[in-house]
Amino acid sequence: MTHAISRLPRRRFLQTGACGVAFAAAVPNLVLGAPDPQVVAKAINDIERTNALLATARVELRRKGAEPRFRDLEMATARAGKSDLSLRRYAFLAPSDIRGTKLLVHEQARKANDLWLLLPGVGKVRRISASKLANSFAGTDFSYANLMATRLENFSHAILASDGKSVTLESTVLDRSYARKIGYARAITKARAGTFIPFQVDYFDAKGRHIKTQKMSNAAKSPDGKFILKSRHMIVHGKGRETVIQLSKLDFRPKLGTADFKSQSL
Repeated sequence: MTHAISRLPRRRFLQTGACGVAFAAAVPNLVLGAPDPQVVAKAINDIERTNALLATARVELRRKGAEPRFRDLEMATARAGKSDLSLRRYAFLAPSDIRGTKLLVHEQARKANDLWLLLPGVGKVRRISASKLANSFAGTDFSYANLMATRLENFSHAILASDGKSVTLESTVLDRSYARKIGYARAITKARAGTFIPFQVDYFDAKGRHIKTQKMSNAAKSPDGKFILKSRHMIVHGKGRETVIQLSKLDFRPKLGTADFKSQSL
């Protein structure tokens, strides 16, 4: 490659170089020296897939013109066999009107994730359709899709910015039907350089409207090198709604078995 360039006439070489600079300036997604977008996307997606975790969460619902409401839940996660996929269980503990509500998530490699919901008032476990992942989780501003890793193959990824402190990843949904399922068409994620721990995700709909922002902080490192984000703050733009989830009492060696993540156990 070096010899081929050296044999170019000086004028032709300068023209070629100028074209390259012009191309880079015209394409904002091209960041010279930036990490591979697929690598960054996978690192961010896998950041919380620890071997096992049991934690308590405080959920604060903020609504414009109203007093904050609080809910308590238990969150349990485990690795699905030898894969890097997760099994997740969310169980509300308080207040009384939502106590006993449970959500179970089985992440899948080649098909839509499996979700089951138990509503104590109904007394039956209901399977959640993949077409309803955009729905609110138990009245919070987090959708079902926000509670699990994304399916990377359904997005195109590009690095918008990268420096020694952070990297900005743009993820655009490839199919409109999938965008309707998860509730957004494009996400811009900001993560720490090196660790790729995310600290902000902005969500946009198919018309480019900024619909939600999730801010994350206070990462706790697990024994297997993953990072659990102890604070998540979801803001719904133009609606006067926010939800804050704070994790505490993290146990990375809980006594959990496969039976704890079966739909029959809900």
